[in-house]
Amino acid sequence: MTMSMVRDIIVDAFTYALRMHGIAFLALSTKTIKYILTGYKSSSREVLHRIAIALLLNKLKICAKKSKGVLAGFYKGIYILYPAKDTYWSDATVVRSDEYCSQDLSNRLLALFMDIVPKIPIFMIDLSLWELHHEKEKLKLLKQVEVSINVIRRWLTDYHLVFVSAPSEALARLRKRVLFLCPWYIDSSPYSSIDRSQTLMLDPYAEETLSTEDVFRFNYFVIGGIVDRLYSRPYATYMIYRLHLLDVERKAIKLKGSSIGVPSEINKIIDLILSIKLGDKQMDEAIIDCMGIDDKISRIVYELTKVYRDRRDIGYSDIVEYMKLYRLSEHYLKKVLAKIRKGNYVGGNT
Repeated sequence: MTMSMVRDIIVDAFTYALRMHGIAFLALSTKTIKYILTGYKSSSREVLHRIAIALLLNKLKICAKKSKGVLAGFYKGIYILYPAKDTYWSDATVVRSDEYCSQDLSNRLLALFMDIVPKIPIFMIDLSLWELHHEKEKLKLLKQVEVSINVIRRWLTDYHLVFVSAPSEALARLRKRVLFLCPWYIDSSPYSSIDRSQTLMLDPYAEETLSTEDVFRFNYFVIGGIVDRLYSRPYATYMIYRLHLLDVERKAIKLKGSSIGVPSEINKIIDLILSIKLGDKQMDEAIIDCMGIDDKISRIVYELTKVYRDRRDIGYSDIVEYMKLYRLSEHYLKKVLAKIRKGNYVGGNT
């Protein structure tokens, strides 16, 4: 997926807000550059996106301070300047929240920014079954939620991720892990304020399969906050559905009619949906891109055994072909072979 194919509604709104405040040349302080760019090779779009999210989190400020800088990037009418002498003058400067700022424009910019940013899609993580989890599962669930917050920030804002029926214990533990602004409800009240005809529950055991068209048809996506690594809970999402009398459509994410290898982590589900809705991907492509290594290996073995009823007929060339299809490096060939050999099936044809 190329950058030109990504709909970055955050940057669209942010650059508009800057232009409406007469800011075309935006300088970054030295501290800001270290904060925004450390460890990254970033495009101008990505730099502006990170600045917008950091402003929301009150980690950066935009000051009505003119600074000299060298032209480092341009996107949507905004010139990005890095500190340098005898070059361009900026209209405003981005500084860290702990740096001095005599005239802070952040609140005005953010007010306009939030007015422009679309309020949908919304992802609703339902934590009704938190207490049913073992401590190790709670830790995995918290990790998935933490990563989900980072995922949502790559596409949208914290306000597009809502926690429903979330106990105070989960809130307290999550706050120790990450700073976030996501709305948090201890009850199910958010369900009463959304249009249920535009709401979908993502349930791996639903009879209907989610399509690319469905992703664009729905604006609210309900995801069960469930981890069942230690204890199987096959119909836990349906339990949430019944508990809250949701009366919304339920669909499963499947690849060619099967859920084998399809990512089940909350963060990957959110990324998958957004890569279709805002990233111009089709369903199959989005699923494959979100698969982990183990997911891909399981899927490849499943595909091969579906084609070859007798696993002894599976050859190395067949395995390599499917590895290419699922964009899995040949470095993992031995792992795929090991999975096949568990049934004493060793391919001989090449």
